Parts: sequence; C-alpha cells; structure tokens
Amino acid sequence: MSNRYRTTQPPCPLCGGVMEDRAAADAVVDVCSECHAVWLDWFDGDIATVASEVEVVKTIPTHVSEKHLCPRCRKELASERLYETGPHVYRCAECSGVLVPSVVLDEVVALGPADQLPDAEDPGPLARAIAKLRRIFGATSEPPAR
Repeated sequence: MSNRYRTTQPPCPLCGGVMEDRAAADAVVDVCSECHAVWLDWFDGDIATVASEVEVVKTIPTHVSEKHLCPRCRKELASERLYETGPHVYRCAECSGVLVPSVVLDEVVALGPADQLPDAEDPGPLARAIAKLRRIFGATSEPPAR
C-alpha cells in the first residue's frame, strides 16, 4: 500500500475520476466524483453494511479505463461476484479492497451482512431429513431394479 494513504485523492479505477473521502458507518470510504463507484478498504467493515450507509447516484461511466487499478496499491483489480453469487465487484488481491460500481450498490446492500448469508453447503431441512431417512432405512439414491 502506498505511503501516501489518504493524503492524495486517487483516481477512480473505473473511469479515472477523482475519488473523494466520505463518511459511512464507522468508516471513511472513497466515492468517485464522476461515476459514483465506491471504494472500501479491507478494514472498513462488512461490505454490505458499510455500503448501506453510502448514498450515491447510479451512474454508468461515460469513459471506462482499460485496466482497473487499485487506488491504494495500484495493482490490477479482478472482477468477481461478491460472496460468490452476488453482483460483480472489483477486488484487489494485494490489499483486499473492493470497488463497488454505483449501479450495483443497491444489490450489494440487499445481500445483507456476510455473516447472515445462508450457508451454501447447507442443503436445507428437507434434504437433510430425506438423507437421514435413507440412512435409517438403508435406502440408496438409486431407483429399485425391476
């Protein structure tokens, strides 16, 4: 991470506009003055919780940078689905910061806090009950032979 942290206004990774500090929850996030993308550092807190405190105008950038560089460490950001199934965001592999485009901010907020997301590994109560009955009665998942 740069030694100039929060001493200069970094460019927006999406459009190149100026990122401006803005208070949100117990954090200070960066919001692009042009496309309104929101940058959250890894230590700012839960992404959806902090994002719920940021009000922006949904804006599709008129100019999109070829490479999306982290405003902190200048490494290239990778596109990923937030929590594997949510909207696409950009994450820095070096400093773990996240860029949320303004057009998906509402979707991020709607996901809710990460610790309240359903466990993807949990098949649900019905599937668990069926599996338990199969174990009790020795049934297999294959249909009976005719």
